[in-house]
Amino acid sequence: MRANVASYSGGGRSAGLRTQKVVVVDNWRQSFLLVQDHPRVREAIQAALNEMVRSKDFDASRTFVGCHVETREIAA
Repeated sequence: MRANVASYSGGGRSAGLRTQKVVVVDNWRQSFLLVQDHPRVREAIQAALNEMVRSKDFDASRTFVGCHVETREIAA
């Protein structure tokens, strides 16, 4: 369905509306199983874990299931 929307600025330009499908997550764990191998999901998990271990509140004695923490030298 298309609808015309008038311009608020009066400049003669109008915006169109369109229908778009979106996902509403009802169960995060089940949804994760569907996308767990997607490269962007893996990148997001890596980024979240790195953020956790680099935070000032991180307890160095804490262990993670399924991964480990390494210390690396990087150029600053």
